[in-house]
Amino acid sequence: MTNAKKFMQLQNELTAMPEFALVSRIQNFSLSINIFQGNYKDLRDKMVLYCQSPEGLSLLEIKNRYRLSLFQTEILRLLHNFIASAISLIDHARIFYTELYKEKNLFPDYQTEVNKRFIDNPLPSFVVSLRQYILHFKAPDINAEARWEPNSFSMPLTLSKTNLEEFSGWKSKAKDFLNNQTDSIDLLPLIDNYYNLVMDFYKWFFGRQHEIHSEQFKKVQQKQRELQEVRIPMLLETILADKNKNTSDELLTSIVTTQRKKYILENNN
Repeated sequence: MTNAKKFMQLQNELTAMPEFALVSRIQNFSLSINIFQGNYKDLRDKMVLYCQSPEGLSLLEIKNRYRLSLFQTEILRLLHNFIASAISLIDHARIFYTELYKEKNLFPDYQTEVNKRFIDNPLPSFVVSLRQYILHFKAPDINAEARWEPNSFSMPLTLSKTNLEEFSGWKSKAKDFLNNQTDSIDLLPLIDNYYNLVMDFYKWFFGRQHEIHSEQFKKVQQKQRELQEVRIPMLLETILADKNKNTSDELLTSIVTTQRKKYILENNN
């Protein structure tokens, strides 16, 4: 059997494995994580532009009030996207857990961790209710402040606690969060704390999945190693048979990439 035929056979064997379908689904879940991370970065970068740069200070000048209004609207848009992606991630995880683990009790500590980190925690409850505030009540005012204190100067972007309390739809834990805030709720630490809370949970979540499915991951990695072992000689045969220099260069690059993937597989075992 030629290396090319052997490669195709192994490829077909890999895609036919039930373990491969499971591992692929777990890995595809990272798309929701990536969207959440991207929305967080977009929001945070824009906020830091105001809070920690001369350009932000210039927005407070009277002549730049129109620019400030546009900036505040942009922050609101990015805040909405950040919260929406967080809720989507929560929904995705719940569906994932229900379909893969709940019925067979394969992940018994999942709900305990969810309760501890989210259900019983005022911060995530506030964020979820804030989305309801935006969708069903009104867009919150994003206030650009400048604070002079004896030994410091800061320019936070804030939400008004007084304005938020006009909404009657706050859940119990969200009310607890609001009750512990000053009238100006600093937005940057709010999103940082919530982001870190979510990412810490999913770091734990993926770690537990790798423990629960360790045998499935090992079987998939073993088949992938077999593929990498065949791929290099297959590519070398193609290079020797091909007279086109550009094609050969592309194949050599592919060999280097294959070796790198092989190294990663070997060191992730």
